[in-house]
Amino acid sequence: MSEVASRGKPRYTWADYQAWADDQRWEIIDGAAYQMSPGPTSRHQRIVGELYAAMHAWYRGKPCQLFMAPMDVVLAENDVVQPDLLVEIFDFPLEPGEEPPVPGEPPAPKYG
Repeated sequence: MSEVASRGKPRYTWADYQAWADDQRWEIIDGAAYQMSPGPTSRHQRIVGELYAAMHAWYRGKPCQLFMAPMDVVLAENDVVQPDLLVEIFDFPLEPGEEPPVPGEPPAPKYG
């Protein structure tokens, strides 16, 4: 795919990841590609569901947003993961009733 490390092993990037077919799930950690299992087990899904419910209740009303997989998270050019759960915490307060921004987009400017 793209870069080759000095030892001859490929080092993959976010650009490589975006070009791969969607029918398989992959993560890139320190440039190494890891194929993920085709689908989680029912036990895994029950645990993630329970964690999501507990975390959703805990974070309600706080300046953050909770997401479930699948969702690509680019930590660095050579680190792309798909966590089961992700909490995006905002470093600014939300006004009552204000919607949090879309992940990856900057918040709308506040006037006044």
